[in-house]
Amino acid sequence: MRATLRTFISASFASAAALTLAAGLLPATAGAVPATADTDPVTADALNPGVLSTPAPGATLDAAPGATRAVTGPAAVTSTPPTVRTEKPRAVPWNSTAEWVEAYFRTPDGTILHADILRPKNLPKGARIPVIMTVSPYTSHLTDQGYLGALNGTTPEFGRPTEPSTRFQDLIDGAHLMERGYAFVQVDTRGTGGSTGCLDYGGPGEQQDVSAAVRWAAAQSWSTGKVGLYGKSYDGGTGLAGVADAPQGLAAVVSQEPIFDPYTYIFHNRVPYYNALFMGTWYGQIAATPGRPFNDTPYYLRNSLYEFPHPHCVIDNSRNQYSPDPNGPYWSQRTIVAKANKSPVPLFITQGFIEDNTRPDGLQTLLQNRKAPTRGWLGMWNHIRGNDTDENGTPKIGRPGFFAEVMDFYDHYLKGAPSKGYPNFIIHTTTGWRTQAAWPQQVRQLQLDGPRGLITDNGLAVGAATTTGGKALPATVAARANTKDGIWSVYLAQRQDLRIEGRMDIRLMLSTLDDGLNVIADLYDIAPNGKAMLITRGATPVTAGHKQTTFRTFPTDWTLRKGHRLALRLVNTNVEVYAHVPTGGKVQILRSWLTVPVGGGQTAPTYGATPAYWKTYVEKAGYYPGTVPTL
Repeated sequence: MRATLRTFISASFASAAALTLAAGLLPATAGAVPATADTDPVTADALNPGVLSTPAPGATLDAAPGATRAVTGPAAVTSTPPTVRTEKPRAVPWNSTAEWVEAYFRTPDGTILHADILRPKNLPKGARIPVIMTVSPYTSHLTDQGYLGALNGTTPEFGRPTEPSTRFQDLIDGAHLMERGYAFVQVDTRGTGGSTGCLDYGGPGEQQDVSAAVRWAAAQSWSTGKVGLYGKSYDGGTGLAGVADAPQGLAAVVSQEPIFDPYTYIFHNRVPYYNALFMGTWYGQIAATPGRPFNDTPYYLRNSLYEFPHPHCVIDNSRNQYSPDPNGPYWSQRTIVAKANKSPVPLFITQGFIEDNTRPDGLQTLLQNRKAPTRGWLGMWNHIRGNDTDENGTPKIGRPGFFAEVMDFYDHYLKGAPSKGYPNFIIHTTTGWRTQAAWPQQVRQLQLDGPRGLITDNGLAVGAATTTGGKALPATVAARANTKDGIWSVYLAQRQDLRIEGRMDIRLMLSTLDDGLNVIADLYDIAPNGKAMLITRGATPVTAGHKQTTFRTFPTDWTLRKGHRLALRLVNTNVEVYAHVPTGGKVQILRSWLTVPVGGGQTAPTYGATPAYWKTYVEKAGYYPGTVPTL
């Protein structure tokens, strides 16, 4: 998701507008499909062109074709989801080596999911190949971001012939998937693209979709039974859902910059980010966007309009996401990271420590002491793919060879090929690139006293000049917005390099008469010249009372160089990140403590240049825009 705060202005109207437009543009033939298309089917091969399922003996037609029955979650996927319909093979306009077939299959709760299947052309009859798959809300035939995608630079193009989404054309073409003997399958999550059902943001229905899609692909006559998931951002998160459930057939997952947890993507420990204001509505308008009105099949178009006769889908999706309680009935069903940590499924992950979109909130929970085979690229970059390049072809991540390593991973786990021996973890930190066997490698902890004093919630504060899209706030804007200094502890200069590896804990003893307050912890690296660069941050809400509370920062991997000082600032907000209106309240910090994880263990240097965003961060985005207190 690349939307910014301006999305909030227009997102409230987008879903209704999309539904109205879709209704007006839908051809008269839409919905005129055989009644058997949505009956309880017998198994049909997903590559038999034009096959429609037929009712089993004694079965009756569904009362509402495509309607979704009660969701029971991924555990309900215990058998192969049956195929409902397939279309005739077609060419892929953007890849001459692939053949494209659309297929539909039914999940255990009755939802019909749409899949675009890309296989090598002229595959011999009876040949079986492994499958790489993405399960995503971004693979609609019309546009990946809905009608509001124009805010992110993706505009629907109605006149073009229909084709499979190009979301991962970079992988298909760049890694030569067809030539290497892989199929690539794009499955629309429920409520999006050509799939029916209500959008279920990271919920049990969507988790069920992932498991059903894997089992379905593994069971096809052209499949070896080995499936790998692939994705970035939202569909990086559906990959982690697959890891958590470990459905039959899932052999490996590559997840880039994922949404670790739907809750922590919009709330930081109950403190809302700006996207909490509009995230439900944003995805609602994606779900309400139809297929290509004059090009897609009537069956696809009817499915794509599921929200039109079911407006509660969009309303409920938006309403439920405003709850700040992670333990409530809505959010508690969407926590999967701890389960993914214990999963046997091999995982390859990329994550930026200074991400401005899908922050690394669940990274340590996912990786710490994980027993299954795990590889990763971690470092100082923002919301990018491992293969992204600039206009000169230079890798934005700072290191070439991402697809080579991804395909080594897939070849090993999906084809049984020997691995070329890549390191488990390749990490870019403040001192360059290194490799190590696991992350984090913590050897000890430092316990430090933190600041004491009064925090008044009567102004704005800035943690650093960071903003969305890998950019920086203008220095004058950041300085003017930073009207609150907060309270600080500045520690002694380092006598030697100190590697901070993982998340830091902050414990507060506080007293306040007010509700609706927040305390933000900003951790800084203060250079000998006095400039302070943000290392990481954390947040906690505060309610009236005399109490102790403990919260954590985002995990990081940061080396404090010799002569540099660590600093902890406690303040009422970070206006560049959190949605907060000052209340005028006050909170007295009676005492505070900071726990710092120290990294160690065996490492080795490796090649790599400076990531593109790290240059911006070091030059301007990462700096504190105020005056740093003296020791």
